Amino acid sequence: VLLLGGFIVAKRALGEFETSQDYLRGMDFDALWRFLVDWCWTGHTLSPGNTPVGNATAWVHQALGGLLLLLGCVHVARTRGALPRGALALFGLLLLPGFLIACKLCGYDRTYMERSAIAALPFVFLVAGAGLASSRGRLQVVLGAVVLVCNVAALVGLFLFQGTQWTVYKPNSDWRAAAAFLGREIDGDGAGRAVFTSTPNPRPLSYYDVRIQDEKNLALPADPQQLGAAVQKRLGAWFGDLAESTFRTFAAHNAALLAGARLRSYPSSRDPELLNIKARSVDDVCYLVRDHWHPHVSVDGSIEALLEHPRVQVLESKHFQGISVHKVRILP
Repeated sequence: VLLLGGFIVAKRALGEFETSQDYLRGMDFDALWRFLVDWCWTGHTLSPGNTPVGNATAWVHQALGGLLLLLGCVHVARTRGALPRGALALFGLLLLPGFLIACKLCGYDRTYMERSAIAALPFVFLVAGAGLASSRGRLQVVLGAVVLVCNVAALVGLFLFQGTQWTVYKPNSDWRAAAAFLGREIDGDGAGRAVFTSTPNPRPLSYYDVRIQDEKNLALPADPQQLGAAVQKRLGAWFGDLAESTFRTFAAHNAALLAGARLRSYPSSRDPELLNIKARSVDDVCYLVRDHWHPHVSVDGSIEALLEHPRVQVLESKHFQGISVHKVRILP
């Protein structure tokens, strides 16, 4: 509790809570239940295939997880006299999810994804393990065997669906292939054109090909002198001078990267006029990059809107795992 309180104080003093990403949502009691009986046990690897066998296995596994947690809670209650500290397992299980639920009740609606509560996972298994150990005879053997079968099925599901379905995490889109295509365009006649994407931070393009840079990523939040002054105000002159020197070096490095860029990427827009293609591209041709896993189209459907716009002529489309690159012409 003290650590969580300290985290809130430090976060509010030095920054802000991230509440804008589309993969974040609010933790509620339904999300808590799904976290406890689905994500903790299977990593959501059984349902994505949407097959009768997968759905049935997922249902059995979730029911099993709920049953073992219930048995564990009963065991903690029955042994509270002999093992009073057993209640701390329940406390550890609920502390972080309870904090996230409180965040939602306080108006922070986008603070949760399954990994946000991963610290509660060991306590889930402690309580469920207590429930399994408290069963007796043939029931314990049957429950143990079903747990083993379901866990093996979960690992098989993870192997089968990790590239195409959202399991413990969203699949990795093939940014390497997208960057390779754009690199070939640079080697041809594409140098100097603009790249537009709905992805908030397209850093993988720069990672795989340094000739592709994002202007927003290379821009400092403030002038190095201003940043140094802010640090000096809090930590003193020596740290302030060090910070200013570091940020000046960082700014010079970013400027060199931008100067060497042959393609520059920008946030996309639903309206071709707002792309400012004349100022950003050597001609009327540009590239649209869409990561199909992030963001969701309901959050940012600008690439889809551009592809359907009458002023946008699609010249070529390349589809890779989880990502598409479209070479288009913006008509007058």
